[in-house]
Amino acid sequence: MIQKIQKAVRDPSKIPTYFQWVYRTKFLSNYHRYIRSRGASIYRDSGDWQPQTDVHHSIRETVFGDLKLNDQDRTAFRTYLKVCDLANYLGCESVLEIGAGLSTAIWADFSERTGASVTSIDADFDRFDRWIAGTRHERAITDHVQTKEGVSIDPEELRQFYANSHTEYADIPVTAIASDLDQFARAAGCPARHVDLNRSLVSRRAWSASDVIVSDEKLRFPKKFLNYYVKGTDSFDELVEMLGDVEQTNVIEDLTNMGNGWDLIWFDSGEVSSMVEWKQLKSHINPGGIAAFHDIFFPKSMKNFVVGATLLNDPNWEIILVEESTRQGLLLAQKRT
Repeated sequence: MIQKIQKAVRDPSKIPTYFQWVYRTKFLSNYHRYIRSRGASIYRDSGDWQPQTDVHHSIRETVFGDLKLNDQDRTAFRTYLKVCDLANYLGCESVLEIGAGLSTAIWADFSERTGASVTSIDADFDRFDRWIAGTRHERAITDHVQTKEGVSIDPEELRQFYANSHTEYADIPVTAIASDLDQFARAAGCPARHVDLNRSLVSRRAWSASDVIVSDEKLRFPKKFLNYYVKGTDSFDELVEMLGDVEQTNVIEDLTNMGNGWDLIWFDSGEVSSMVEWKQLKSHINPGGIAAFHDIFFPKSMKNFVVGATLLNDPNWEIILVEESTRQGLLLAQKRT
């Protein structure tokens, strides 16, 4: 019987009618089902090759493959490309990046292709310079990105912002912002310690983002909350003190005092600085321009979730994309003309 079926596969015309029916209705249907279940692939007898079907992966490996990327870089890469693609289609001619990294190499490539002006701010470029050393991107960044080393804002302004309570933020009432904070809350996939920290601040198991930072219709940031989210130091106060020792501070103010405006600003700096940076820079984005925010989901990060809720209530801005494929997330908002 087995031999007859094997022969049927090779030449069904030589098998009795019954076996032709089995071959056509059973064997072929099962085989086609198997082929479909294998997804987008091309079969080879050796089974040792699968085609690459993700264009972002192909771009990353062929264009940026000489950079040493960690898992977070690889995950975030596709979101960076989405920002760059939008900038390309909108014809952005001026870009400000706050926080250097893999995105800087992407913006250098963008500038090289389009002629756009790109400026990048970072407190310390030494580590970044070592990362790109010896790669083709080293020359591209040197030639096409204007780097501004220093602290983006005044450390004392940072201290005062978090020391005070606020009835409004970025010209939007906190009562309006509070109702939308949970739009940017994503506990799923977030480290348990982040959830536990915020739960402890409200002393109950069930809590919302507004429970943590809104009290008496005012925006407040508990010191325990700030100390947890700052990076590089043990506390928020230590961070402010360390920033005060940096030779160059308030880089954003220096740039805006020169009359600079931008078609796109990429907000991806420190956990506690982005909220203050948005207040300073929102009026310096050109009409029709883009504000792009990385790390928008709480409690994974405190960086930009308040800004996201603010933009939902700002009549001068329209959120055009919220990317949820990564834990960090991405938000793009366009300034109304």
